[in-house]
Amino acid sequence: MASLTVRKGKRVIQFSDSDGYRRTLYLGKMDKSTATGCKLHIEHLLASKAANAPIPNGTAIWLKELGDTIHSNLSGFGLVARREAMPTIESAVNRYFADRPEIKPVTKAAWTQGSRSLLEYFGSDKRVDKITPDDAKAFRGWLITAKLTKAKNKLAGSTAHKRLRFAKALFRGMVEDGLLSLNPFAKTHIKTTIDESRNVYVTAQQTYALMEACPDAEMRLLLALCRWGGLRNPCETHVLKWSNIDRQAEEIRLISPKTNTPRSIPIFPELKRPLDEAYEQARDGAVYVIDKNRGRADSGGSLQSHNLRTAIMNENPSPSRTPKLA
Repeated sequence: MASLTVRKGKRVIQFSDSDGYRRTLYLGKMDKSTATGCKLHIEHLLASKAANAPIPNGTAIWLKELGDTIHSNLSGFGLVARREAMPTIESAVNRYFADRPEIKPVTKAAWTQGSRSLLEYFGSDKRVDKITPDDAKAFRGWLITAKLTKAKNKLAGSTAHKRLRFAKALFRGMVEDGLLSLNPFAKTHIKTTIDESRNVYVTAQQTYALMEACPDAEMRLLLALCRWGGLRNPCETHVLKWSNIDRQAEEIRLISPKTNTPRSIPIFPELKRPLDEAYEQARDGAVYVIDKNRGRADSGGSLQSHNLRTAIMNENPSPSRTPKLA
């Protein structure tokens, strides 16, 4: 059992530990109700240690929300384990990435953008336990309305949604690890809508016109692979190797990085000529089909955005001839 007394206007809890030593915990100036609750939780800790039993859920929650000074005293008494130092946002982000080395390059790129927004808004030194649900709501509003440092315009709703989703996942992971008791981003949402007015069917005639504007055979093949081969750009087009193309079977075989499953695509008549031209003009020893026009595909060992429209516009600045393909 523990006792609760008052010394010089300050609350004090005394108890005997499992070795029979008399321990004194100074609570400072605290109302009687809160101090009585502390006394009750300490009695639960003593009982759990004596019986080698789990700590009750209510006491476990209390410990997570307990201030560092009292928690440190309890750990010094041997009632609880020493508290892990609370990480900053920057260290939490670094650990989140390090614990998930299997993530795909495209996912990592999206997470990196989300982490940059968190660091820009809260600062790298902000402790994760100091972020409240109100802070999370303010961050949501900032994503929707503010112009970020490296952004030319305000973020689109879908982009803001993805960055908020990373924040929710980051803090959910810390809750699951027992580092935090609640996720301040749990109830924050950004509604996204698809602007169907931007959808356009690119006809074969338009594609041929675009191919005429391409600067080389490789770029024409890249367009053909997207339009008739249905390959994702850049995650499939830029990992496609010449060894993946079986001319005798008239088939293209590859493993999609997005789904990690094998795909086979017939070499349609529309693909034959672009393939032949690109093969004839490929440099000696070329491994990848898209070799010269890789953009930033090799930056940091990951595939990044490769905007076909920008590349073609640089050669043929005519918006009426260049629908948005990527």
